Amino acid sequence: MGEYFFAAAVSAMFAMPAELGTSKYLVRTASERPADAGDALSRVVTLRLPLAALSFAVLVGLTALLRPDILLVMTLTAAYTLIGDLYYSFGATFVGLRRMKLRFATAAVGHVALLGAVVVGVRTGGTLPQILTGYVGANLIAVAAAVLAMRVRVGHVGLRWDPEGVLSIVRESWPFFLLAVLGLVQFKVDTVMIFFLGSATGVANYESAYKLLEVSRIAVRPLNLIFFPIATRLVVGEDWGALRRLVRRLVLGVGGLGLLATLVVTAAAGFIVPLIWGCLLYTSPSPRDR
Repeated sequence: MGEYFFAAAVSAMFAMPAELGTSKYLVRTASERPADAGDALSRVVTLRLPLAALSFAVLVGLTALLRPDILLVMTLTAAYTLIGDLYYSFGATFVGLRRMKLRFATAAVGHVALLGAVVVGVRTGGTLPQILTGYVGANLIAVAAAVLAMRVRVGHVGLRWDPEGVLSIVRESWPFFLLAVLGLVQFKVDTVMIFFLGSATGVANYESAYKLLEVSRIAVRPLNLIFFPIATRLVVGEDWGALRRLVRRLVLGVGGLGLLATLVVTAAAGFIVPLIWGCLLYTSPSPRDR
């Protein structure tokens, strides 16, 4: 588990340069100019594919050089992370267009496939690399579903190399990219440090608490998906009074949810952590995979 958590943290860091903050750009563009959503997505995908391939090659190469003992886990984790991250370009376009049903349906296809892969892997005594292969397949299915939904319900999406358009996207996206990098480093650099200075077991213990934080944020993330396009349109329309009222309600609501999640997790962590990780350890096929 520690090796996997380390690989996931590093893969997320290497996925950031391949994303470049373009998801926020797509939400904003699709919200402001729905007719241009397909073209914007095509340019973003054309930009992201070579960047993702480069990030994957660099990460795998560094792992082979520095830590060949976790090369297979890192390779599979990087593959499913970068493929899954590509899906969010389509998801961001659906959100900007307010096609929330498409956003939910395409994501659900990938999650159901992932759940099936994990259940089959655990039931058959699959190894960690075998289960991670299922992760890769599930994210491929999610991307395929998003491509199909985009073409059928919105419009054609293809590879479109436009140097001037790509530079425009980078100029508009880089502030969001910097914010995302700062947030990711804040939450993940400690995981990397624990792995190199401590052990994989220490990473597993530390990341268990972080996973509880991730689960607690499930109540907040839908608010971001729903209200970011609304806020964008308020800014475009210069309706500052409505924007202030919206932000005030969101801050109060999110603060209340955060406080509630803190109280619940603090009170129940002694029960939740042994339950979740105890079950995983019990069904795990080998000490190495644990």
